[in-house]
Amino acid sequence: MSNPQVESRAPGAGEFLTVLEDAYLQAKRMRRSIRMDDSLAHGLGLDSLAAIEMLLVVEQHYGIELVDTDEATRTETVADLYRLVTRLIGAR
Repeated sequence: MSNPQVESRAPGAGEFLTVLEDAYLQAKRMRRSIRMDDSLAHGLGLDSLAAIEMLLVVEQHYGIELVDTDEATRTETVADLYRLVTRLIGAR
């Protein structure tokens, strides 16, 4: 069953940051401004569970698979994650 809200095109950086901020709110239960140069682990203070929760929100929004990929475990910054998401969307 397809998700009618799944984005079918690669996001712009601003749109991606908005999606990530919403995902952060769901995972950490607080709002935070996120920048491309933020570190996922240190800058955003994500433990492994919160990181997975955020990735699941991003997966659902864009209709891609992140959680079970080696590439996702190697992302260090928001910019790394953005590049991975746009590449995966383009590969669909």
